[in-house]
Order: sequence, then C-alpha cells, then structure tokens
Amino acid sequence: MKNWLSHGNRKYRKKYGRKLLTFGLPAYKSKDGFVTCPGAKECIKGCYARQGFYLWSPVTKAQEARLKLTRRHDFMEIITAEIQRRKPKYVRIHDAGDFYSVRYLNYWIGIALQNPEVFFFTYTKMIPLVRIAGFIPPNFRIVFSEGGVWDNMITEHDQTARVFKSIKDLNAAGFVNASHEDMKPIRAGVRKLGLVYHGISSRVFNTGGCHAEKESTAGVRLPNRVRKTRGVKGSEDGRRPTAVPVPSV
Repeated sequence: MKNWLSHGNRKYRKKYGRKLLTFGLPAYKSKDGFVTCPGAKECIKGCYARQGFYLWSPVTKAQEARLKLTRRHDFMEIITAEIQRRKPKYVRIHDAGDFYSVRYLNYWIGIALQNPEVFFFTYTKMIPLVRIAGFIPPNFRIVFSEGGVWDNMITEHDQTARVFKSIKDLNAAGFVNASHEDMKPIRAGVRKLGLVYHGISSRVFNTGGCHAEKESTAGVRLPNRVRKTRGVKGSEDGRRPTAVPVPSV
C-alpha cells in the first residue's frame, strides 16, 4: 500500500520519529508550470524548498505525484485512510507548497475533522483563503507566513511566522525562536514565531512584516483557479466541509 505522507526533514525525524508525518508539494511551481504557492512574493528568492535535498530527483518526483493526488476527488479519503493506518500524532502540511485553491484547503479541513486525535499544523501565505474558510478545526493550526502577496491582511491577533537573517535580528524584533522546534510553540499558540534563514547564504533574506488594522477580505482579487469554491463531498458552497461532524475537542 502506497504511503503519500513522509517523515519530513532531519529536524522532524530526529525529534519525533514516526509520530510526525509531512505532506509536501512542488515549491512555488510544478514542472508543468502549475503555481502551488499563489501567495508567494519575497519568499521565492530564498525558498529553502527550492534548494538542497529538495532538488533530488526522488523528492521532486514524489512532490509531483502528490500534487496530482490533490486534484483527485478521493484525495481526502486516501489521506484519511493512510493517517488512520499509520497513526501519527502530528501532521505537518506543506514543508513545500501551499493551499493553491479553496477546494484544496477544504480537503485538509475535512481530513482534520475526520482525525480529531491528530494535530495538524502548517504555514501559509494564502491568507484570503483562510479568511474565506471561516471555520478551522481546533486540531488544525494555520500560521500566517510573512513575505507574501497578502501580508497586509495579517493582524496582531494572528499566529505569524517571520524569517530573519540572524538570531540577533529575531530577538530584537521580539519573536520566539522556532528555528529548531516549531511544532510545540505553534501548538501552544505563540503568536510571533521567528525562523532564522538556513538556506544558501547568497539568498539570505528577511521577510519583514506588515500588519493591517482590519481583517476584511473586501477588494481582494484571487486568481479564478484559486477562487473556485467546490468543496469536499457534502459541501454546498465549498466554504466548509459538512460531510463529517465537528469534533467536540
């Protein structure tokens, strides 16, 4: 039986072993030009998932295969079955890639709903999609990652991640260092998560920050492909899955 979820990078494998699984897509674009990170901006030039072992052939092939899987109508059922078979405690969504459409985000919301005992966490620059979704299960934590198209939609109430050039800059900005351990502070609800850039030195960058006073999505224009709201099975408008009950946790 094929496994679509992996054990992630060395940091996760060392700390959590088989307890934590990850799911990644091609970073920014697939081989055929499909944009998997529509909200990417400043992060493109230094994206860690576009360098190092992520460029190895087995890794890129696996990412491309996962992207094709996400377009299938039975994606939610396949991933849910694997999670229930392998029984991880944590699932990190997108060590590469992002929520490229409302429907795709809804699939993961549905997966989290069907696995309330598993903690799901992810970083995203697709802030408008999260606002549209409205309901996010309590076992699904989404951190807004700065350096994207919609940074101005991030507020001081959101859980946010920023990339820094050095630990000195991180501390000076008042962020909590999550460079070596991010799952625990994310689960604890830490709002300002700092990550020291660890990619190729010539691409070092700082994502900065821009916080809006309002959380409105009015006037936000999303690509047609991203705006499609056909949700998971049982959903009428794609805004939230209705095929499974909301867990009481």
